Amino acid sequence: MVAARSRMALFVFGWGFYALVVQSVLLRETMVLFFGGELSWALVLSSWLLGITIGAMGGARLARLVRRPAPVLGVVALVFAVLVPLAILVLRSCRICLAIGPGELVPIGSTAALAMATVGPCGAMIGLSFPLIVAVIRAAPGAAARQIGWVYLVESAGSLAGGVAFTFWLVEHVNPLSCVLVLGGAVLLPLALVQVGYRRSAACRAGLAATGLMLVLAGVAGPGRALDAASIRLRWGGFAAGLELVANHDSKYQNLAVGRLAEQFSLYANGRRITDFPKFWGDYRLATHIALCQHPAPQCVLLLGGGADGVLAEVLRHQSVRQVDYVELDPASLDMIRSHLPQRDLRALADPRVRLHQADARQFVKRADRRYDLILAVLPSPSSAQVARFYTRQFYQELGRILAPDGVYSFQAEASPAELRPESRRYLASLVATLQTVFSDVLVVWGLRPQIFACTKSDVLTVDTEVLVRRFVRHGAVLPQLERDLAASADRAALYRAYFDGSDWLEPAHVAARRDELTSYPDPAIYTDTKPAAYLDWLIWWDKQQRGPSARFFELLGRLEIWQVLLAGLAALAVWQVTPLVLTRGAGALDNAVLLSIATTGLATMAMEIVLLLAFQSLYGYVYQRIGLIIAVFMLGLVLGSGWMNRLLVRRPAGSLGGMVCLDLLLALLAGMIPLVLVGLGRLQAWRAWSPVVELTVYLLGVAAGLLGGLAFPLAAALRLRSGSSSVRVAGLLDAADHGGACIGAVAAGLLLVPVFGLAVACCLLVILKLISAAWLLLAGRLQRSV
Repeated sequence: MVAARSRMALFVFGWGFYALVVQSVLLRETMVLFFGGELSWALVLSSWLLGITIGAMGGARLARLVRRPAPVLGVVALVFAVLVPLAILVLRSCRICLAIGPGELVPIGSTAALAMATVGPCGAMIGLSFPLIVAVIRAAPGAAARQIGWVYLVESAGSLAGGVAFTFWLVEHVNPLSCVLVLGGAVLLPLALVQVGYRRSAACRAGLAATGLMLVLAGVAGPGRALDAASIRLRWGGFAAGLELVANHDSKYQNLAVGRLAEQFSLYANGRRITDFPKFWGDYRLATHIALCQHPAPQCVLLLGGGADGVLAEVLRHQSVRQVDYVELDPASLDMIRSHLPQRDLRALADPRVRLHQADARQFVKRADRRYDLILAVLPSPSSAQVARFYTRQFYQELGRILAPDGVYSFQAEASPAELRPESRRYLASLVATLQTVFSDVLVVWGLRPQIFACTKSDVLTVDTEVLVRRFVRHGAVLPQLERDLAASADRAALYRAYFDGSDWLEPAHVAARRDELTSYPDPAIYTDTKPAAYLDWLIWWDKQQRGPSARFFELLGRLEIWQVLLAGLAALAVWQVTPLVLTRGAGALDNAVLLSIATTGLATMAMEIVLLLAFQSLYGYVYQRIGLIIAVFMLGLVLGSGWMNRLLVRRPAGSLGGMVCLDLLLALLAGMIPLVLVGLGRLQAWRAWSPVVELTVYLLGVAAGLLGGLAFPLAAALRLRSGSSSVRVAGLLDAADHGGACIGAVAAGLLLVPVFGLAVACCLLVILKLISAAWLLLAGRLQRSV
């Protein structure tokens, strides 16, 4: 008996380990597919959890029907090990299969369908396994609740280990396909031992062992690496058809790729083109000099991202510049392009005036201890919450702190040409309105990628080319390509006047028209850290530019009011709980209330997990590597909570309704605390010594959410078993309710609550939900006693 339980524990631990790694890999693959957008998290997690919900319900029924659950469990594990690499291959090839052009967003409907077709079946295998594992163990009736809790505990412990291993070793040393092949094969080997003791199990054991060994060998040897490389090339064809893939690398921050067409190279991050190089001529050069000439005599310049491919060299042409702090988050991006850069840009990187900082731009700004005459941001558009945090009022306040009294902040946005379309107008007007909450003067020039300048003084910014030329000459700037055929130095002013007048960017009539368009926009949004809606507005603009179908969906979300969401949620709860209560005249009220409590706990903890993922992204600028770890610390909470509750159930097997109510109230308290804690953490980041404390606190919040969820699951099992249901049925129902609620939480938080209403409002709704659950548990307990 002890040997059989040990074999089962080894399998369940490995199963949890494998499941967490698979979840992390699929999240990363979908992030690349969706250009790094966090909306993909909601679609992947909800599909995963919906699959688990359906699988758990089916597994409960299946476990009661079959006499020998262990061989069925073997089939489920085998199917899962095959489905996962297939899912990765489908995700990498889907852009080509769906004929989605380079730069186009995958439509939100197609992304949801892809997630359901690839991630959903994988989740269903996890859901099927839970009641089957419980059926294989077959505990004594009095220990049924602890049996369910034990499976939950060991599986969560495996997930914790998987998250840690994936984050700190697997992600950097093993390619995704080889990783899932090896782990998929490895998890089948202990399951083959579980079959010992079953009649006619020799063939089943041999099949599982042989398949497991083949998968491990395929992952370790050449086939896994070759398949991974081939599928990456296939994915590249969907991102940049016609370009040769020169290099591909998964850094801890993002997926990076370099493509080549003749002698021109392009850098891609998470599937989106970031820059082309080498650059000798182009709009970037004029834009850089206009920015530098907005200040009378810039000496200290801060360059945030994207300068190595030409911008930095142009900045250094201004002899007045004595120091440039160049901040780049991902050193791998510089390493990948360095060998393809011209000598001009390599000399700029080596210039003694340049100090290169490998840091997140937001953190660098928070901790900077000097003032800058010009801050030049060469950052991507806010296509994700990760980038949208550079377009918030809090970020602009941090910039204002380190700008000199006449210092200038400059960046480029995107707009429709000529007269602004409604979606462009809303996006740009909101950017300007947010800037105006911090800066007294904001200037927007003309163009497809209009430059935006902000300054705390009102007499610095200008579009007067005479002023710009005087400043250009005073800076000691020279453009050798322009002056090559210049006969006399006296002609320099006329030459550079023609250079600045060569485009219509600074045309006064155009600039005035753009200003009138933006200032007359009614009720522009103010982007904040807790409501980074810039990326939702940008997605609407970009999708309409590409004539995609997703913009209508995002616009519909944006029109929703909070009372509509709250009313819809209350109506759904009433239909689920009150209708059966009326039909049965109160019978089974407590059982249904316990299911509601578990479902809302799953919803709340998953929503908090997404909030914490977004919070980590906002605080540190990346979450690509940390996905596995953040999920793992949540699993640590589940392990601690379920282990603690299992010990308590030894003394009180029937459980406690009051304990369930207390857990609901504690979850409400935690949800209410999270926004306040995150605001405080953002302020603490200004002090470098507190950085480890900030990161640790985010992890502790995840542990706390998991702890309360882990405590609730075995306790709910004990309360449900009071009615005489079998342990297999209770395990299936609770697992379905837990993951079904989590599925709704992933969709609600990731697609609606956080993007549209903001982090604080999302957490307030979770507080209301858990208070309703606690009150309903108390009422159902009284009704049960009166029946």
